[in-house]
Amino acid sequence: MSDALSMHGHLQTLQGLESRATLAHQNQFELLRARLSKECCHMQLSAHETANAFLWQILDSALDLQTSNGSGRQ
Repeated sequence: MSDALSMHGHLQTLQGLESRATLAHQNQFELLRARLSKECCHMQLSAHETANAFLWQILDSALDLQTSNGSGRQ
């Protein structure tokens, strides 16, 4: 049950990030999603591991974008 709740939380976080993204960022999210999906299928990760890996990829990318746009933390 906690895995299902955790998955739901990950999905809500991703939806929140994507809804605030610009079109260029959304394209990057799509590329990340496709790449990660391919890698996770290859590695045969569980759904929970897949969600965690994807969430970290998105968060890392969001931080990189903030930093490159000058709005990241100094």
